[in-house]
Amino acid sequence: MNTMKQSTQFNFLRGMAALVLMLVSLDLLAADISVRSDRNPVALNETFHLVYEASGRLDGDPDFSVLEPLVDILGRSQGTNISIVNGRYSKKATWTLTVMPKREGELLLPPVPFGKDRSNSLRLKVTAAPSVANTDQALFSRIEAEPDNPYVQQQVIVHQRLYSARRINAYGFDELQVEGGDAVIEPLGEDRQYRQTIGGQDYIVVDRAYAVFAQQPGRLRIKPALAEARSGRSGGFRLDPFSDPFSDPFSSRGQTLRTRANGLTLEVRPVPADADVNPWLPATALELQASWPEDPPRLVQGEPVTLTLSLKAEGLTAAQLPEIRLPDIDGVKQYPDQALLNDVKNDSGITGYRVQKIALIPTRAGELRLPAIELAWWNLRENRREVARIPARTLKVAPAAAGSATASPAPPAVAAPPQTAAPTPAAAPENANAPETPAAPAAGYWPWISLILACGWALTALLWWWSRRGQRTPPVQPAQNRIARAERELARLRKACAARDDAACRRHLLAWGQALFGEEFHLAGDALAHLPEALAEQTRRLDARLYGGAGEAVDHDRIAEQAKALTRAEAARARPRGEDEGLAPLTPPRRAA
Repeated sequence: MNTMKQSTQFNFLRGMAALVLMLVSLDLLAADISVRSDRNPVALNETFHLVYEASGRLDGDPDFSVLEPLVDILGRSQGTNISIVNGRYSKKATWTLTVMPKREGELLLPPVPFGKDRSNSLRLKVTAAPSVANTDQALFSRIEAEPDNPYVQQQVIVHQRLYSARRINAYGFDELQVEGGDAVIEPLGEDRQYRQTIGGQDYIVVDRAYAVFAQQPGRLRIKPALAEARSGRSGGFRLDPFSDPFSDPFSSRGQTLRTRANGLTLEVRPVPADADVNPWLPATALELQASWPEDPPRLVQGEPVTLTLSLKAEGLTAAQLPEIRLPDIDGVKQYPDQALLNDVKNDSGITGYRVQKIALIPTRAGELRLPAIELAWWNLRENRREVARIPARTLKVAPAAAGSATASPAPPAVAAPPQTAAPTPAAAPENANAPETPAAPAAGYWPWISLILACGWALTALLWWWSRRGQRTPPVQPAQNRIARAERELARLRKACAARDDAACRRHLLAWGQALFGEEFHLAGDALAHLPEALAEQTRRLDARLYGGAGEAVDHDRIAEQAKALTRAEAARARPRGEDEGLAPLTPPRRAA
């Protein structure tokens, strides 16, 4: 009876486990659906693109009718991208909608259902339709700026637009120029093309955007700029820009039209007197974060651990962001790497990233208090001073695993017993109950000392005889130990490179470099400059992908090859050298590729 009851319970538990695994597997197979707009904000009566991307197994086809109360859907297209990388199959489906907003203001596009799956929502800003005089012109150009009364060094988004009511085969813009003050001008990506209705007339619009940073208060004038377009003979809309449209030998097929855009004047405000922000950082959003290889970090006396400080600012370039510093901390050595700087540009402006890595080496065990890090900035949305802050933190440092940490308390333990010599007859009755460790006569240890000395002389004679014959098996030197450890780390690095695992690749690359060049070697700053250029370049790309969110492709095979070649070169260099090289400097000597 008990057996049947146990069997029933076992089957019930097994069924529940199977149900849980099925639910988890269904959750893992759920589709991931994202949506983005090619421009934001957009103007009323202006077309733009909504792009929906889905990866994973979709529950059904999309139902875009939920968008119709807010936008007119003028066209749609669908595509599928299938890729197989290292045996892994992935499929991504894309739907692109050409839409036009129905009203001004803040629009919250609802999630689009794909059966039971749903996309995320999207917040969109729709501005008023532009009022343009002489809309009967076939071609005109305009320059617009937002805001027109910025603070000094605040980002201003400037749009240089060309409107054409005819089919055009090519176009061109004069460079944006300013007068009346200094300014930094940064182009924001590629030109965008869309359609807009003004006064009942359809126009093709070519939109070129810039980020402008005025460097001093006062009036800054954006000069009028010339725009040109070559129109085709037939009607309809077509846009096919050339890299150099004005040197096309077939220009006789169409008419070249020129128009000049209006100029603008920006009233640049100085830093507010009560801002208390130094350095001056006007941004729409700013984030300051700290991260460790593991949290909480494992700190050991004498062993390095890396602290990563990240600064992200919307509306500022990476060059405007200040260096992130830790104050001097008693009991800790600091080795900062060269900061990673990156700018991400889109139609809404520039977002600057600054990533600072600091190697911390605790010099004593116990509690370690890291002070708070604060950075003041000016919030442009709220028009007030704010402070980004990483709170203070207290960490525990474990003692070193080597004998140095345990040897220091040894002398007090040995000196604790009061009897260090043979007791006198007067003292013997007082210690009658003590352990009889010194019972042997004082001369009893002399034979052992004599034996040890004799063995030492014999060993010396043996070593002298062996050196006369030639040392056939040289002792293992620290350099050889270093090479052996580097070869073990190299095997792990090559495995991570083969798997195309960026995070593991950098982790093992750092461990390999520290084994080969010294424990204080880091993957930034002067240390990178002394690596072969190919390996240094791939390391920079790896850091850009991991910490900047963007960057060029990383050649993992090149990293593995260069690391292998360096290890072989170091092994050959260390083989004939029989002396202890000691600890490698923080910046190692230049190595041959």
